[in-house]
Amino acid sequence: MRNLITILTMLITVNTYSADGVSYMRYSDSKGDCLEQNLEIELNTQNIGDISKPVEIALHSGAKAQETIKNDPRKVFKGRNDKKENHWMQAVGKAFIPEFGDNDNGGNCSTSLVTEKSGVDANIIVLAGHCLRKWFKNGQTNNEAEVTFTTLDGVKVKRKFSGSDVILRKYSTDYDDYAIVKLDKPISRNVIKPLIASNQRLGYLMEENPNLELMTAGYHGDKDPKFGNSGKNLTYQKCKEMNAYISHKYIGTTCVSYRGGSGSPLVAKVDREGPAEQEKGDEYLFVGSLVGAARDGHYITQFANHAEFGNELFKAIQTNRP
Repeated sequence: MRNLITILTMLITVNTYSADGVSYMRYSDSKGDCLEQNLEIELNTQNIGDISKPVEIALHSGAKAQETIKNDPRKVFKGRNDKKENHWMQAVGKAFIPEFGDNDNGGNCSTSLVTEKSGVDANIIVLAGHCLRKWFKNGQTNNEAEVTFTTLDGVKVKRKFSGSDVILRKYSTDYDDYAIVKLDKPISRNVIKPLIASNQRLGYLMEENPNLELMTAGYHGDKDPKFGNSGKNLTYQKCKEMNAYISHKYIGTTCVSYRGGSGSPLVAKVDREGPAEQEKGDEYLFVGSLVGAARDGHYITQFANHAEFGNELFKAIQTNRP
């Protein structure tokens, strides 16, 4: 097995040990506490030195990720029967992107329904730019893609989009990889409550909200037969940020990811109790879109998040209001 973690920051302490002839890595935060997921990751001892070097993203569409990894921390979302604080996950959809001119063949990605404030309908989704790669040919596409959201009651809400609905698509340009798309019809907030696009970078959110929680959810695919049921289940997990040196445009996290999860949202749970002008209670903010993971397709999982991305997303929402 190749090295799954290739770089950590000074805030993360890395310890290696051997058991039954296999080398492992365990990492802890600056307080000396083992990270919440308490993952033990197999390594070849010859690769341990790689943690001091930058890494490149291995997109899920091309990654040779293994099947469900040992100690996978994810859980399966159970809809209305799940905890109330998890109900934001109905805003995570499963997109089928056909190949150019071929509606029968294509691939699945995860996507997020987003808006700029609570209490409004939504018609904008975000996914990874590389999800649309085979859909376009010479910058054009001649067929429609489809995204499906599932309500808490299990009702499927389907929407379509064409090439002209793609407001912005960036793919592997200066480490950019995201797409902003307008749906053919808006989705009522009374059917699917959208995520709120954050108007602050994650670092500022964390400074202002010491108890902020990070989490993600998505439809992880064919290399995840256990929890994800080969992409049929919506799975979720809590994450921690890892400031891995890949690009200032990405957030490195401890999330686990597989093919099909590209486009999954990184969500920050913020307690809005306090200021009178803000809605009280928990708010679930969209702060990033899953791009891929380092090396073997699992660690370190990266989410696109930077000022330009945020500005473009707000512009798309504001100029395409239902």
